[in-house]
Amino acid sequence: VVEEEEEVVEEEEEVVEEEEEVEEEEEEDDDLISELAKKSVDLSTLGTDELIGITNMMLRDIEGHDWKDIGKWTLEEIILLGLVEREKMPTLCTLPEITFDCITALSSAARSGMTEARTTMALNIGSFIYSARQRLQCQAEYEFDAASENDEDDPKPLALRPLHEISEFCDEEETDVPLLVKNSREEVTKDGKVKIFGPQTIGAYEGHQFEVWTASNDGDDKVNSSPEVCTSGKKPVTVIIGTPNNSFETAVHALERVLLHRETVLIKHNSLREYLYDPYYIILGPLIRRGYVQQVLDKHVPSRTKFLSHPRVGRVHVAGTQQTITSVAEELAVSRPSLQSGDIHNMISTDHTSVIPAVVSPGTYSEVELKRMIDLIVMSKKSNGGCDPTAVQVVVLPQEWPLKAFFKEKLEFMLNVYPSTPSYCPGSIERRDELLEAYKLLGEGRAFLLEPEESAKDSRGKEKPQVPMEQRIAIIDCGTFGEADFNATALQTAALGPVLAYVELPGGKSFDDANKWLQNIAIPFLNDKTQILGSSSVVLATPPSQLKNVTNAAVGSLEYVSIAVNTPPSIALPYVSLMGGMRGSYPAYKQDNGFLGNVHGFPNVLKTVTYGPALDYNPNYRGNMKV
Repeated sequence: VVEEEEEVVEEEEEVVEEEEEVEEEEEEDDDLISELAKKSVDLSTLGTDELIGITNMMLRDIEGHDWKDIGKWTLEEIILLGLVEREKMPTLCTLPEITFDCITALSSAARSGMTEARTTMALNIGSFIYSARQRLQCQAEYEFDAASENDEDDPKPLALRPLHEISEFCDEEETDVPLLVKNSREEVTKDGKVKIFGPQTIGAYEGHQFEVWTASNDGDDKVNSSPEVCTSGKKPVTVIIGTPNNSFETAVHALERVLLHRETVLIKHNSLREYLYDPYYIILGPLIRRGYVQQVLDKHVPSRTKFLSHPRVGRVHVAGTQQTITSVAEELAVSRPSLQSGDIHNMISTDHTSVIPAVVSPGTYSEVELKRMIDLIVMSKKSNGGCDPTAVQVVVLPQEWPLKAFFKEKLEFMLNVYPSTPSYCPGSIERRDELLEAYKLLGEGRAFLLEPEESAKDSRGKEKPQVPMEQRIAIIDCGTFGEADFNATALQTAALGPVLAYVELPGGKSFDDANKWLQNIAIPFLNDKTQILGSSSVVLATPPSQLKNVTNAAVGSLEYVSIAVNTPPSIALPYVSLMGGMRGSYPAYKQDNGFLGNVHGFPNVLKTVTYGPALDYNPNYRGNMKV
């Protein structure tokens, strides 16, 4: 009995120690916010030249090698992506550091994954810093000119101006002003006059270019470009609840808030990628050493509640499901009873809660064009099991399109044979299965899992690995909009996993119906947020034979912050936003949460439009056989 009592006492002491540790961590997180709040004063008065110096240091650090394998983060990344199993890791890779012997012991796919992880991190973070530096360099020249006019010895930091307004001050030898800023035109859409900046080519992707559409300055323009700040007029601290979707986004969000908005930042790493702490410590080192950025690990939920309640937290960026966003909003509201729900809503930004549709314009497509269109959807859906927020989830088809049945058959065939990587997003398989069961209840053929190929061998006679259940894609038939059996559940659920749904819209029988079908049926449906969740991105697939004015009219009418014409959203969303474009949600929709990007500071932004090459473009194969 005495021994049992002693064991109970020891357990109680351990519980008390754990509770004390939690309290200490909560106090530490609270202190971090207070320290960041103090540093915001220093950051707001920092000279623009000093900010430019910081960007130069970060670019040099990215070019260095210290961060590239620190903490074995690249190894952890390929484990997360399913390129290697932790239990089957070569013994040489269990050492504290990554060695050459470890790398050579891995499969070629795993080695390529590690290389891609480093390259993706460097290129994306580096691209954003370079774009931000362009604007800051022109801002510094503008401030120097203003100081000279006022007979001041030292230029003072002024409000950061849009790059296109101060490009005349840029030093041509130091700053290469992008074409996106130099070129602009005005057009009239059904909703009024817009100013369009660009186009700007995307160097990494042949045949791709993008534009930024902004609202006209004429009249009373009420377009909001970012969430409002609720910190009683004081400079806010931004909290970033780290993204589980790729390795660079969290760093880019932090850089955006510090360099362009002069806000201090607390990064709370998601548990899926907490190994990013070490490489971020080096890449963001110049900002961390100055106290403008701090990092914490995602150890427990109470710490999040503690620092979100701090009165100086004025902005929270959330990556995750709608449940996570709702939870964050509730925590903010509890500590801010005087604020309205709209004020709380404006404190939060996110770009990961949309259902991304791909709409097929009616018309005649050649074999090559049809294959290219299918490839865009398949590539988007198969990467990481469809868990990436840039993955297409819904295909919108004209009900009377003659190629509809053939298109669906070929799409499902390619989804079945195209290599897949597993989904690592928590809950993705559960969401897939819930949708499957819900639609199966509606009748035969409304939902099914794609079956693996019957052949167990590939073309070289080798045994094919069976597709695991968790990688098999669920095909959902939502029905035809307007008919009695139509069900929009799959359009209102961000599955973030292996789910692809069809929805059919009336009409669209012939090529001549394209403009009428798009403007009168498809686009009103897509813009109706009671039917389809979110407004982050939409794919518009058009045949080369479609008149340009039809495509332009469709682009002008779509109310999405990112429109991808004949290209996947995986290009239009993350990469374009680093070069001056946007991602997030269309500003008119108050149920969505702001948008991110706009590194050049365009006013009254509406949308970014990315154009891929025409569907008949294929450097390896050209054909004109009509289907």
